[in-house]
Amino acid sequence: MFEDFTPIAVERFGSLVTYWPADKLPNGVSPHCRNVRFTPASVLTREGLTRVFSTNRTARVHGLAGYVQLSGEQIPLVFDALGGLFMESPAASGILLPVGTTLVVPAPGSYMNTASAYNRAYLAFGDNRFGASTPASFDGANLDPIGLAPPGGASQAGDSAAAGNISPGLRYGMVMFQTRSGYITAPQAPFSWNASGGHEAALSNLPIGPPQVTARIVAFTVAGGSSAGPYFYIGSPQTVNGVAETATIVADNVSTSATFNFDDTFLAASTDVTANFRNLVLPAEAGVWYSPTTRRLLWWGEAEQPSLVRISEPDNPETYYGDTGFALIAEDNGQRVTACFEYKSQLFVAKERSLYLLTPNSGDPATWTAQEISHQVGICGPRAVDVGPEFAAFAHRSGAYVFTGGDPVFISLEIDPLWKRINWTHGHLIWVHIDAEERQLRFGVPLDQSTVPNVILKVDYHEGWEAPVIYSPFTGTTRAYPGRKWSVDDIPAMSALRIERQLPDNGAVPGYASGALDNELATSQLLFAAAVADGSVSAADPSRWTDNGEPIAAEYQTAFLSSSQGSLGASLGIQTLAGISASLRGAGGLAVEAVPYGRSSQPTLLRALRLDAAAEGDYKIGGRMHSERIAFRFRAQPEPGAHFELQRLFAFMRTAWQSRT
Repeated sequence: MFEDFTPIAVERFGSLVTYWPADKLPNGVSPHCRNVRFTPASVLTREGLTRVFSTNRTARVHGLAGYVQLSGEQIPLVFDALGGLFMESPAASGILLPVGTTLVVPAPGSYMNTASAYNRAYLAFGDNRFGASTPASFDGANLDPIGLAPPGGASQAGDSAAAGNISPGLRYGMVMFQTRSGYITAPQAPFSWNASGGHEAALSNLPIGPPQVTARIVAFTVAGGSSAGPYFYIGSPQTVNGVAETATIVADNVSTSATFNFDDTFLAASTDVTANFRNLVLPAEAGVWYSPTTRRLLWWGEAEQPSLVRISEPDNPETYYGDTGFALIAEDNGQRVTACFEYKSQLFVAKERSLYLLTPNSGDPATWTAQEISHQVGICGPRAVDVGPEFAAFAHRSGAYVFTGGDPVFISLEIDPLWKRINWTHGHLIWVHIDAEERQLRFGVPLDQSTVPNVILKVDYHEGWEAPVIYSPFTGTTRAYPGRKWSVDDIPAMSALRIERQLPDNGAVPGYASGALDNELATSQLLFAAAVADGSVSAADPSRWTDNGEPIAAEYQTAFLSSSQGSLGASLGIQTLAGISASLRGAGGLAVEAVPYGRSSQPTLLRALRLDAAAEGDYKIGGRMHSERIAFRFRAQPEPGAHFELQRLFAFMRTAWQSRT
């Protein structure tokens, strides 16, 4: 059938490349591929999507998080554009229940960004540039604001009629709320009295707090102290040298009076809370990150202070000192802080067009130093960075980058024209996700006129980070290289998350018979938050070949081929195509097309195949065509379940006549 024709082998199915003209690309890369994934030896239709949750509301999903419980199990949290927060309950049921509270009311239209630490989820609400609502924490049962304003009113103190051990002299006291998270607020205005000595202290008019308050803590100075302190409280009752030292905690949120007994020696050795005067109620923030190395939370996104990062006290995630609990990052450069992250025990802060290393010291965060890493490359939004075990990755208007602590490494040159089509007016919504298990890096972007991320630019790094096309200036030729592989997925998603979530393989998961659940899917799922207003969250499912029942439009086109090829892929004559031989497997309809060289040339259908899922086939497909160079496109037909894997390809061509030189 193909006698007297030269077989041209396509031995590598590589990256999408749009930076070079399609007719200049070497064999082994693609000028057009969509909804595919790669192996070292093939290209195939990407995983399908299976809906796992829905809020049952007509709203996009604006936040997706995995709340890590003490057991290590992750519970999905879903936040929608109407301001509703939901959690899966019971575990692995696929049922979302609303998390209702009047204490935290996110503004409709907000986006939720999260950090998980101390068996809680910490939540920031804003437009991905600036905060819009009170930050919150969630412990699996209670959604509470971060921090709390100090008590109002004025408590009163005096000598009790009962005998006690309070020493005589002027002394001061103050009342603080303690919340169910353990946070202790800034104090009420101090009260004072002149103790006559030999009595207990009697307090009245104690403040009552909001529902999350579980106790009132009363701190005192020793006799002769000042209103500035120091102030101490006694955490638990003890008897020392015959003196009954009472705890100075009112362990409820109801009582308005209490009596206490202590001596000044024991009081002064108790807990000093003078620093609580410095406590700040955290304002609205757009983003949050937990730093395991410093054991602190970092928040950013204050409209009035766009260069400021709020930083908690160590192991005290709700305590922020107003005078020193922050870092100012290049405050005069006209850029706002967009993201914070930690990589290999180092803290980094990004602004719109710059990147900084933030180095802690033994002092408060206000004394930490910020060193500029890049004055041109920053991060476009709080979701536009992710950290994996091998590298961090982030998105900027100039391109996609991987980062290992030195200079950011540019990885998107080969798709630069595609990157330039991103709608940067909405670049703050871009998200990045590293899937270390599958060695894939995803960028959810709003392409062209879309105002939300409507496609995913995906790069496979199984074979490393080298560029897929190498040009030699000495020979004037290009060649494909086994490195990173880009493709485009038509998945509109507001964010992505891999979650550790054990699913039962007993038929209880909707849509799966007992024993039919994919092993990987049963333990870990890659979730996508819907960018369409249906409230859904879907999982990548390697056992399904539809997106929630809709066909997957998978396409892969080879480079333009020729039996006689010169520098920069130029053909040296007009080619005659006899046909191709392709090793394929899959199911459903597959269009096999030849694409002649030329901008206006239309693909020609060589054959419409029907693939059999039970068989792997070597297909010989004839088709006459004349062109300088010819590419081949494989396109799944628009029918549910249609998919393909292309493993080998030979094109049989010969030169009809040589170009004149």
